[in-house]
Amino acid sequence: MATTSRLGITYPDEKSRSWFDSFTAMMGQIDEALYAGREDRNIVLSGGGTFTFSASTGVLAWTSAIAVLAPITGYQWQIAAGNVTLADGQLFYITVARGPQSTSSYSTVVGATVPNEPFGDSQLLIGWRSGSRVYFRNGLSIYSGETKSLLGPSPQGWVTVMDLDLTTSGTQSINADGNYTIGGFSFKKENSAQDRIAMALTASTGLVIQPTTSAYTNASRTAPLLWVALSQFGIVDLDVTTKFRVYVSVSATSGDGTSGDFTFAGLDSDSTAMAWWFQRGNNGSSGQLKVGVRNSGGDTGTNSTLSGGYGASNVTTRLDIPQLNGAVQQAAAYIGVAPSGSGFPTTVQGQSSQQVALGASTNMGFSNLSTGLGFVIGAAAANGTDHYSTTITRIRLDYRN
Repeated sequence: MATTSRLGITYPDEKSRSWFDSFTAMMGQIDEALYAGREDRNIVLSGGGTFTFSASTGVLAWTSAIAVLAPITGYQWQIAAGNVTLADGQLFYITVARGPQSTSSYSTVVGATVPNEPFGDSQLLIGWRSGSRVYFRNGLSIYSGETKSLLGPSPQGWVTVMDLDLTTSGTQSINADGNYTIGGFSFKKENSAQDRIAMALTASTGLVIQPTTSAYTNASRTAPLLWVALSQFGIVDLDVTTKFRVYVSVSATSGDGTSGDFTFAGLDSDSTAMAWWFQRGNNGSSGQLKVGVRNSGGDTGTNSTLSGGYGASNVTTRLDIPQLNGAVQQAAAYIGVAPSGSGFPTTVQGQSSQQVALGASTNMGFSNLSTGLGFVIGAAAANGTDHYSTTITRIRLDYRN
């Protein structure tokens, strides 16, 4: 197989017997290179706090994280506060994962050039020293002896604060009310009396919930569930304008033959007072996706019936919460295909949204957002005879200010 002279892209020989396989590989490499080019020419640098540079020592330092916006997915590559030492003519870069599905941190690399790696193109140039000045890829520069806020404040993109693959989180019986550590977070188990079979976390399977007669409404919060306070996630500048996204992947359900058999997740106040949630299951018919907002005035939701039900092609649900307070509360949910570790469903099969007029004086029922509000996930059943069961394989929480 031959390769191109600059990017090292392989292509089929004229008389190759595996011509189509070679052609397919070539197109994949071209696709990677073109995607990287599109991503690179649209990135935005921000943050970094205060920059200083000394030509005598070669040290370029910054006081807070540098944020590099990946424009196609909307997440950030971040460089932690720190420094690099640059000789005259040297540059520094990071090696990134293209098309990021969460905000991640990367270490800087110093060199004379950016490596010309074959077709993957994962290196991203940040800056270059020439004489007594360091130039950044966006055209800004800093001269030796200067102290300046060079890139401006960092905008807050979506930040992932929890992403748990429950198939790799070990095995434990969650059979009684109390605290259980999963993925480094302390989850509070509630309503164990409504487990038909004890809730369990099973390696290679996930979290299995099998409820008996129970509910999750503004009048009754009796369904077996797990709850974890937002204070455990280190959310910066949390207030009522903070936006949230909740992702839940369900690999299997059974026994949802009666209205009231469903899996639910979202944010709530660890009570019936406030909630932003979705439920998937049976809410009058099977294959229902419901999204709702709950407050002291009631429980309001909207249903969306999927013509094909759920099945293997509808494994992940995403719940969007635009803000936590205001004259109008909103939430929206989407369901569709999303492989493990992915974000938004790649093929949306159904969606539902809800707006609830609360009034500006609505009492949220707690004084501290970080301890009074938390992530919740559980399952409810209309009765114990349907033997409703749900298997949850991944949970994720993102926020944005």
